[in-house]
Amino acid sequence: MMNKKYLIPVGIIAVAVIAIATITFNPPSTKRGKPMAIAPMSVETLTLTPQDYQIQVSSFGVVKPRTQSSLVTQASGQILTISPNFREGGFFEKDEVLVQLDDRDYQAEVKIAEAGLLLARQ
Repeated sequence: MMNKKYLIPVGIIAVAVIAIATITFNPPSTKRGKPMAIAPMSVETLTLTPQDYQIQVSSFGVVKPRTQSSLVTQASGQILTISPNFREGGFFEKDEVLVQLDDRDYQAEVKIAEAGLLLARQ
């Protein structure tokens, strides 16, 4: 009589041998049809010549100046005239008058200062 502990491994080996034999002797079959015919192709070629053309690129963003200046007054007074070139992004030449001030207040302060100097000298 065979022992039970040998029966399980022998059964596993027998099932494996039967599975291997079944797979080996019954390979899968494919049902392939005829290969498809290759479609005829025609190729047309062109000789390229260089041409000039305008490119338009759409974009968005913030345009900033290369240099930026702050205008600070050294004298006070009412503005009499402003040059048309004195604007954001405007161009102007050297020694061009951009803003003309009413200098009456400044001249009055100069006279007061001169009077104070004369009093100090006396």
